[in-house]
Amino acid sequence: VTMSPRDGYLEITVSGKFTADALEALANRLEAILDERAPLRMLLIMSDFHGWTLRALWKEARFDLRHRREIGRVALVGDRRTAPAALPWM
Repeated sequence: VTMSPRDGYLEITVSGKFTADALEALANRLEAILDERAPLRMLLIMSDFHGWTLRALWKEARFDLRHRREIGRVALVGDRRTAPAALPWM
């Protein structure tokens, strides 16, 4: 997972299998950014993305519920193989 602030949005690139540890690290970084500027727009780029562990999926759902008012628009970029794995972000 890499994060790059852009003008007006945050670009996040994910690859491989998304684990609970990776999600927790991302969530901590996102919470710090959300404290400074909300609502936050994001561009999620899924490169060679292979989905989620069950624990990561659960943590993602909890994070989204907790921060639903602080996250603005989210755009997802990937290929056909990525689409089923990206469903939790939709």
